[in-house]
Amino acid sequence: MPHITPLAHADSTGDVKTTLDTIKNRIGMVPNLYATLAKAPAALNGLLALGGALEKGHLSKPEAELIALIVGQLNDCSYCISAHSMIAKGAGISPADILAARAGTLTGGRNGAIVALANSAPPVYCSAGCRSCYLLHRPDADRPR
Repeated sequence: MPHITPLAHADSTGDVKTTLDTIKNRIGMVPNLYATLAKAPAALNGLLALGGALEKGHLSKPEAELIALIVGQLNDCSYCISAHSMIAKGAGISPADILAARAGTLTGGRNGAIVALANSAPPVYCSAGCRSCYLLHRPDADRPR
């Protein structure tokens, strides 16, 4: 499978450099997904705009991360699971609750309801576009749990 080499932050210029600097200042690093999309600035800006729009919703950061953890888990995407586990920890979710959310066993209160709902929804593609997501959405594939 072909791979796109992420753009090295040091090689970025102009608006792309400004965007990558903003990401690095915000989360302390530039994840490979963003560095790769930086080679197509419209795609990077689109993903960032989507994230910005979702941040204006009614879910708190920890609640949104619980959903992202489940999506990554259902899609069997190690990139998403790793990234969203780190973000969830930074959002104040305990390691035990991160594991419980991934397993779909987090219960109680609003977080438990969010996990149950997200775990029962049809699977969706993760933003990393992993092979598992393709396999999940084939009509002849069974949904893994």
